[in-house]
Amino acid sequence: MANVANLEKRLLDLLDKKSSFVIALTGEWGIGKTQFWNSFKKKYNDQFKLRKYAYVSLFGIDSLESLKYEIAVKTHEVNQLEDRMQGAKSLFNKALDTVDLSSIQGKGLSLNIGKSLITSALSSLVSNTVICIDDVERISDSLSFKDVMGLVNDLKLEKNCQVIIILHEAKASEQFQEYKEKVLDEVLILDDNLDILETFITDELALDVMQLFYRTIRVKNLRFYNKVFNNYQKIIENIDSLSKTSKEYILKNLLIIRWIDEFQPEIPLDDDKSSFKATLDLFHDSNRNFIIMSDDDFLNQSDKLKAFRRYLDAFYPLFLFDNWTTHIISMLTNHDISEESIGNLLKRDVLSETKLQDELAHEQVIGEFHSLELQPDFCERLYYSACTKIQKSEMNNISFYCDILENCNRADLAQQLENHTKQFIKNEIKSSQSKPSIDNWYRFGRQPQDRFYDFIKNEIKNYRISNIKSSLISTIFLKFHDNNRNGWDSSDKDIISMIDKDILKELVWADLDDKKYRKHFIHSILLHPVLNEIEGKREEVRQWIIELLNEKTSVSPESEAPIKMWLSSTDNLTKNLF
Repeated sequence: MANVANLEKRLLDLLDKKSSFVIALTGEWGIGKTQFWNSFKKKYNDQFKLRKYAYVSLFGIDSLESLKYEIAVKTHEVNQLEDRMQGAKSLFNKALDTVDLSSIQGKGLSLNIGKSLITSALSSLVSNTVICIDDVERISDSLSFKDVMGLVNDLKLEKNCQVIIILHEAKASEQFQEYKEKVLDEVLILDDNLDILETFITDELALDVMQLFYRTIRVKNLRFYNKVFNNYQKIIENIDSLSKTSKEYILKNLLIIRWIDEFQPEIPLDDDKSSFKATLDLFHDSNRNFIIMSDDDFLNQSDKLKAFRRYLDAFYPLFLFDNWTTHIISMLTNHDISEESIGNLLKRDVLSETKLQDELAHEQVIGEFHSLELQPDFCERLYYSACTKIQKSEMNNISFYCDILENCNRADLAQQLENHTKQFIKNEIKSSQSKPSIDNWYRFGRQPQDRFYDFIKNEIKNYRISNIKSSLISTIFLKFHDNNRNGWDSSDKDIISMIDKDILKELVWADLDDKKYRKHFIHSILLHPVLNEIEGKREEVRQWIIELLNEKTSVSPESEAPIKMWLSSTDNLTKNLF
């Protein structure tokens, strides 16, 4: 494996001599070939035996003369931080650009003025020079690869230059293979750039996590790590007093999410004969909602999600895809990792040290159970962790935790957990503004021996709204009206049954977008189908509306005429309800 240390040693052996050569430095996209070379040049600058140096990128160069010119202009002494002759060379360049060749030729003068003149004037600078030619795979269509390799060969043989060509061999011109044997003395392949991470990842914790990701997932693209590190810094600098564990949690999620988004990796399935491409769509259900992939949902996940988590196991055992990770995805896909966006997350308590620590503690204790290696105080830690999960886990999972505690001979903790859970269920159903559905508690269906299912069904059966909000009733009637009297749901029956005269008063005199249609809206209230499902309710509502209209005439006498005319034409709201 050609890692940084091995390549540095080989390059030093070559450069330690004054003899000429041509070598190619290759590697896959983003592995850091140019960064490696620049770092090497800076680190071992004093050991270059040839004392002149030039770096040229082929990107944007469209002719051989332009390439020669660039090499000549860029050549300078190795021990100079910059070329001291660059100013003079720039004057040549500026003078050339001001020459109007068509004007001169129009006067009958036959002058051959071009970059070749300056190249000739400067060519003496190029001999005995270390020359790096980068971006060979991005060569212009107007520049012949054959000519470039011919020039490189001349620099080696005629000018005694040491030439290093940097390219992604798999993407280079097919002609490269032809000239590879004729011109190149050696091909050096950079295929392990782990050490380069240390040159730009300045945070020790981040470096450790990224090196682990590199070794286990084998992503070698340095641009990828640089982007993740920038994202990570922007997030943690806006959160005070994050622990080391929480910072690791954030960075691991960032690495995984960016890896999926940028590379769409192929993940092997169980049979090892097939695979699938992982994208962020993997974490959405058929309705485009995020699938919360917590530890306790593992057994309910699809085969692809299970395979994905197993693939990550060496880097991030039982990878959590939770609400916090959902917000990270949102920030990345919307290209918004600003201080303001982080501040908004903090205000909504999405990023919370306590929450992060609770999630990590839960991950640890469940990991012990699945690995069959329980650590001291397992039952106590499972009990505490399960209590933090009651509000957001499926009841199947809480029931399973109770089973674990019982099987660990801690029936006392199992009973306490069951009691806490049932009390939470009762409070949630009691405070609900609409009749709950059993599906809210069992998204993936009921598991055998679940201890909460029948309890929840009974609580829902006995459900009664105890503290109805007038705004909720208003929303139901306004929705029916705004949808041309089509938007209604029979499950609203329990809510509508709670309507009284005070709530109706707010509804009748609600601030409508178009007040001239108030009569039409009041008719919509009386025509709502659910009123007919509640014995006597439609008539009760009609009587209340008449009373409210008459009360209006008492406080606003100017409204008496239109109100009485309307009640008369509808026979007190019993007919002509359009």
